[in-house]
Amino acid sequence: MKHLQPSYRRVISILLIYILFSGCRSETNDDPGLAIDYRTKYTGVYQFFSYHWYSSLGKYTTSDSIYFTGKITLVENSDSMIQILYRPGSQFGFCNGDSVFGAHIEPMVNVTGILKHERLKWCSNHSSFNGWFTNTDSVYFSHGTGSLGVQYGQIIRGVKLKN
Repeated sequence: MKHLQPSYRRVISILLIYILFSGCRSETNDDPGLAIDYRTKYTGVYQFFSYHWYSSLGKYTTSDSIYFTGKITLVENSDSMIQILYRPGSQFGFCNGDSVFGAHIEPMVNVTGILKHERLKWCSNHSSFNGWFTNTDSVYFSHGTGSLGVQYGQIIRGVKLKN
């Protein structure tokens, strides 16, 4: 290009830039009907193992553990929440009149599989929640609440069953 006239160099440079970028496709999806929800990789039927724990004035006890075939589904009208049905029965953990755990929970899940349960987090100063997915086929979470001297909660593990 050193021996070409400046106007030819400019035309060739513009053509090279055009060729370079015209072969690229945009990765964005402008059609919201075709958007893929990252949460769907975590949904499905799971085999859950769970038990309750209870602590009162230094004494720690656990319930019998149970196995339950449950499921993880998307929560409608939410872009980050899922519902995890992990036990039979009804809810028994309530916070400000809102059911927060017992037979199911509705945590938020981020793209990397970390779970957060904001409704439980603000239940009391003694509430806790930890949870995550390992790959897309197993989940672990534990939660608890209570007051000074008395606390209770659950520990849950789940493995996705193959369809």
